[in-house]
Amino acid sequence: MTKSVLRAGCAQIPHRPDDVREMTARHLHHIAQARTEGLDLLVFPESSLTGYPDSIEIRDTNAIAADGPELRAVADASQDIVTVVGFSERTAEGVFYNSMAWCRDGAVLAVHRKINLPNYGRLEEGKYFRPGDQTTQVQLGDDWRAGGLICADLWEPGLVYLNAAKGSTILTVPIASTLEGVGSGFSNPAGWDITVSGLALMYRFPVLRCNWVGTYKDDMTFWGGSAIFGPDGLELARAGTEDALIWADLDFKDVLRERMALPTVRDLRPDILHRELEGILPKA
Repeated sequence: MTKSVLRAGCAQIPHRPDDVREMTARHLHHIAQARTEGLDLLVFPESSLTGYPDSIEIRDTNAIAADGPELRAVADASQDIVTVVGFSERTAEGVFYNSMAWCRDGAVLAVHRKINLPNYGRLEEGKYFRPGDQTTQVQLGDDWRAGGLICADLWEPGLVYLNAAKGSTILTVPIASTLEGVGSGFSNPAGWDITVSGLALMYRFPVLRCNWVGTYKDDMTFWGGSAIFGPDGLELARAGTEDALIWADLDFKDVLRERMALPTVRDLRPDILHRELEGILPKA
């Protein structure tokens, strides 16, 4: 992929985690549609292949291996397009991670394991998964370098900083956000818009946020609202509350222009962070 202009999109899909085979088939449908529309990059929601695990039972029943047939099917379908999918990952050692994979031309290019596992409101991921321990970036061509953070990862400012410092020029963010997830009157839709727009503006890279849609178990509402923000923090495309495929054409020249106008990434000082963090981290 050597394109300066990247046609990037989000596949917002209904949350129906009862059958991984059905979920895989839905992915293949959206990938085929995205290829017809000329997309170069397609992002699905968090845990898109296996359903959001709000219980250990769902995790255990639906978890798949990173080299299993489900991801291979997605990779095989992803010809001339990079597809980002989420899944509950089960390792050979019996360890579980909340993971996302980049797939293209029959190969799984990389896997990111969610680092910041939320344990508040109705979220109890710390019970279900082991946290990942590093950020992940994938080179999409001469210009574009994709970083990836899963849902609550984005709310850890240091992880976004690391992606910017490690050269990401676009950020893919699969989420599984419900209206009821945090509780106490907190607005997930408003919070996500403020956060994503601000981070896109600060680090001058496009951000693709992809959510589920629909009611789950009669008391959880995935609010949709998948959106694409440009490197100026402005919204370029948005889905509503229905199954949808959205996209925008992203020009790398716009990233360069925004980074010259506001050189946040140029002026990052990871050496200062490293020195001061050494002073506050527990001694081994």
